[in-house]
Amino acid sequence: MITIQDLSIDNLRSIGGSNFRIRQGNLNQGVETYGYRIAQNQDIQLHYAMNIQATTLESGAQIRNADGYLISQRSPNGNYQIGLAFFNTSGTTYSTISDSLKFQVVEAYNQTIQGDFVQTSESVDEYEPSRNEQGETAQEQRAREEQQAEEQAGQAVNEPFYLEPAVVYDNLFEHTYENPYTSSIAGRSYGDYSIRQRYVVVKSGRGLVSNPIIEFNLYQVIHDTKNLGTEFYVISSRKVEWTDPRNPYSTLEEAVQTAQNRFDEYVASRDSEFQELFTNQYLNDVVSEESDYFEVYWKQSNLSFRDMTSRDDLEYSETAFRKGREGEERVGGSIYTGDYNDAVKWTNNGNTLELVDFDTPRVTTRGITRNTSGGIAFTVKQGWKVNFTLKTNAIVFTQNSQEELETSPITLEGETFVFDMIGGDRLEIDIDNERDGVYPFLVTSNGYVWESNVEIDDEVFLTMNKAEQLYYKFTKSVKEVYANPPRQGEIKTQNDELISEGRVVYIDGLIPNLDAVETGRVNALLTDYQKESLTYTRTFGIVDVEAESSFTAPSDILPSPSIPDLVADNWQTWIIGGVLAVGAFILLAVFINARARGGGE
Repeated sequence: MITIQDLSIDNLRSIGGSNFRIRQGNLNQGVETYGYRIAQNQDIQLHYAMNIQATTLESGAQIRNADGYLISQRSPNGNYQIGLAFFNTSGTTYSTISDSLKFQVVEAYNQTIQGDFVQTSESVDEYEPSRNEQGETAQEQRAREEQQAEEQAGQAVNEPFYLEPAVVYDNLFEHTYENPYTSSIAGRSYGDYSIRQRYVVVKSGRGLVSNPIIEFNLYQVIHDTKNLGTEFYVISSRKVEWTDPRNPYSTLEEAVQTAQNRFDEYVASRDSEFQELFTNQYLNDVVSEESDYFEVYWKQSNLSFRDMTSRDDLEYSETAFRKGREGEERVGGSIYTGDYNDAVKWTNNGNTLELVDFDTPRVTTRGITRNTSGGIAFTVKQGWKVNFTLKTNAIVFTQNSQEELETSPITLEGETFVFDMIGGDRLEIDIDNERDGVYPFLVTSNGYVWESNVEIDDEVFLTMNKAEQLYYKFTKSVKEVYANPPRQGEIKTQNDELISEGRVVYIDGLIPNLDAVETGRVNALLTDYQKESLTYTRTFGIVDVEAESSFTAPSDILPSPSIPDLVADNWQTWIIGGVLAVGAFILLAVFINARARGGGE
């Protein structure tokens, strides 16, 4: 709806004037005229038009040589406007147009856009015809010239005839392919597609006055071209897209019909193309979905068992094992390699540790010395899960443990024990119970305690199969998801960006690099087992066993006197007796030491 204010001269100045196309006479084609478009509602437009040369309104009224308000509607082919009502203002300046006339225009336009079309039926031909120096109007001058031409015709029949080429037909054809699809996404729509072709016909003449030849040449030109001018300009410029090979035509009607037919064929030839385009657009339309998510997973270490227990160049977070600390039930930890550093052996690329059993003292050039067997003790750090297999040559120990472990998380595969250890779990093995603070045998798995206060007294093979640390991963995901059936909801593309990744550990209740909300999201993903793996220390409920000595010393075996008193005073007897005595001492030590280690088998 408009008001009289929309017709003010200030509003027209802000709008600015431009060319628009109205029906040329009563032909089905348009011609450009100049004016100000005041309002538009779909196909209905209101212009203040200036110097309309000639147009026929829908009512049949003729408007010629006039200024005024023109209410019009779009032509069926969309190429020009057809006048409905005309309000004449010729002979006045715009500032002197009466308000009463403007009110009539406002009322007529508002009625028309509401469906009650207003039409005028009075023809208008306003301008006073101009006159030449002889006082003749254009019609009078033309009549005189025609009469003179007739009088001279008899003398000029054989003179050459030439008609300056000029554009006599200019039309923009347009067709819209309607998109039949409706998007499943609310508020999203698929547009139609329009194609345009502009055709012009240039009229020219040649021959003799007595036998003139009139020709009509058809061209397709770029549709935004203006001021085409003469035929020479048309056919020599880059604006021409197609020249009809059947040129020239003898009548304008033939050329115009050819243009219409060619455009219709073009429309039909592209129909399947656009239907396919619309279908593909519908089937491949996507909606973008952004999200972020956390994952919690076990990240496997590539370090060996030996690396984790022997190297001092690693960060604390890189290894799975630690010593028991002051205040914990079990304190300390190490790999006990014996008095001669040969009580342990590494195999299997550093992943299998053999604890060697020595049941006799070590005889060296220095004499008979202590010879401790191998041992190991450690606590698993929080956030770690380590899988071990354990095997021993102690048959009785294996058989006894098999029955004990039937309902435990520790399994027996053949003669090999398999178990997982997680944060806070503890392992202690002292195969000959020779060290204070190291239990003869202790393995815990997720808090389950497998222990023996009697030493194994045989070789033990401990293999680390896998060590894993609890990690989180924070990822941002951008997905393109099909919007329409039949693939609606399927992911077309997905781009994941890693935001952060790290160990699941806590400092003042927060995971490093995460805020409270993000830490809470990670916590919500943890399983009970993963939460249990974050335990720092545990209670095992065991009582230390008093360590045994490595072996019984010869002085503890034999009564006084001392060794020199056992042999004769002469040196030959002393040498022979000494050898015999030393041999006896060794045999006694082995016997007694073996008797003292009766726990293995």
